[in-house]
Amino acid sequence: GIQRVVRNVVRWLYCSARPGVHVIAVRLEGDELIEATDWLDAHGLRAPVEREDVNNVHVQLQWGDCLLMLDSSWERYWEFAHLFRRIRELHGSVQTVVYDLLPLRLTQCWPQGTSEWFRGWIETAIEESDALICISRSVADELEGLMQQESLPRGRVRHLGYWHLGRDALPDGNDLPSVSDRVRLITASPRTLLMVGTIEPRKNHALALDAIERLWARNVDASLCIAGKQGWLVEDFMTRIESHPERGRRLHFIAQPTDAELHHCYRRSAALLFTSRGEGFGLPLIEAAHFGTPIIASDLPVLREVAAEHATYFALGSATVLADTIEQWFADRDQGRVPSSSLIDAPTWEESTEQLLDIALGRRWYRTFDERNSQIGRQVL
Repeated sequence: GIQRVVRNVVRWLYCSARPGVHVIAVRLEGDELIEATDWLDAHGLRAPVEREDVNNVHVQLQWGDCLLMLDSSWERYWEFAHLFRRIRELHGSVQTVVYDLLPLRLTQCWPQGTSEWFRGWIETAIEESDALICISRSVADELEGLMQQESLPRGRVRHLGYWHLGRDALPDGNDLPSVSDRVRLITASPRTLLMVGTIEPRKNHALALDAIERLWARNVDASLCIAGKQGWLVEDFMTRIESHPERGRRLHFIAQPTDAELHHCYRRSAALLFTSRGEGFGLPLIEAAHFGTPIIASDLPVLREVAAEHATYFALGSATVLADTIEQWFADRDQGRVPSSSLIDAPTWEESTEQLLDIALGRRWYRTFDERNSQIGRQVL
């Protein structure tokens, strides 16, 4: 997910026509910043003629530069400390992107030690950053609350912002590549629910399967298709999937689906089933909206921020509640009464990147703090 954000944002930053803004994608090599030409070339972000230029050029920081920590630099953030100091000497700014605070909120969903390691990173980000930029208002509100806790350092943060992620330019109609007969068969039923994303505890796949099994026990016609790669701490669930008596009939698993397979599944599925316990944004909702695929989602503030009234929500915690929601959703669909995801207001990646630029250039802060870290300004966006 984060790599897709980085790739799209950097692409559009390089395409931006903002006067006076010069964008350089960099990586850290030793103690120096190097233009990330290899990465740019690997993602097709430089024209062939540009590839003839000298690669791996050292980047010298200039007066007033903004260092935007866009990638998931959690493991190496401390290695930038000398550059943060240099930026401040040059009256520039360090701005760090915060994708979520989930390892602190859902500690049981991560490998042992993750929450402690993540807490160390967020404390350092608060201490070293002039501004923190989140990928949703919900994450920004959580982060603001965290910053007010006495147990955290006050840091130098003076600004807090957020922006919304964009949607990919997905192919339409005849532009869609062909997919295998197996994938076509999986989505043949008009009552197939689709789950998209890495299989890990936070995504709550076990709750979804529990709910579907309850529907089958009620003789409700429904199928479940899980599309995503295996993550961490889900060995028991994967064994359950692989040995399930409905595997290949009403229960399907597409491991590491291609873009073409995902697009086909979105187009052909009855609805996206999104049972996550916590999100920083929820990109699958935006993908579903692109194809007009209806959405059944857990009732999280961030998902309501993204999808508003254009999704059906259920309260987390009970497979019976979810089963009841799905059964009622099918009844409502048959009557043409389910929310339309196509009405979700989702920016393109170009529009999303322009929002981020507005924030990074200091034109659109959500919160402003004084030296005591007390809020002195608020902008409702």
